[in-house]
Amino acid sequence: MQSSVEDIYAAGDCAESTHIISKKPVWIPLGSTANKHGRVAAMNICGKKESFNGVLGSHVSRVFDFNLSGTGLSEKSALKEGFDIKSVLITNKDKSGYYPGAEDITIKMIAENITGKLLGAQVIGKGNVDKEINIIATALTAGLTVDKLVDVDITYAPPYSPAIDSVIIAAELLEEKVSPSK
Repeated sequence: MQSSVEDIYAAGDCAESTHIISKKPVWIPLGSTANKHGRVAAMNICGKKESFNGVLGSHVSRVFDFNLSGTGLSEKSALKEGFDIKSVLITNKDKSGYYPGAEDITIKMIAENITGKLLGAQVIGKGNVDKEINIIATALTAGLTVDKLVDVDITYAPPYSPAIDSVIIAAELLEEKVSPSK
């Protein structure tokens, strides 16, 4: 977080970060990023050598009755960055369908064609969307491909998710599209 001037640090909304997927400088002013920037700057000011690994732009918000969340690159952003991509769009319940209060959520997941490298996702719906995006953000940070994401052991209980989580369904469908033999 040190600027080009020794002993001057930049953090929060006034600082750029490196996007974890595109590897390019981005300005994504989010509270979670500002907090991490501040921690890294403080550690360096105190003499510990820390670095900030970058951002995915993970976000969640509510607009009227809908929850919206995203992480990584959108389809449009991935194409702009020059990625050859495949994407899937699925709608599923946020918890077991028979469970009271189950709501539809729609996931769009994007991966690099052939390699299956996960690039990003967005989720919208009246149900819970943050869990799905947090799973995908973790997968993106770890550099998982969709074939590895389908193997992630995600929790299940009827009040919290369907037996096969929406992230796994989307990853399985995307895996079929990015397979070199398809």
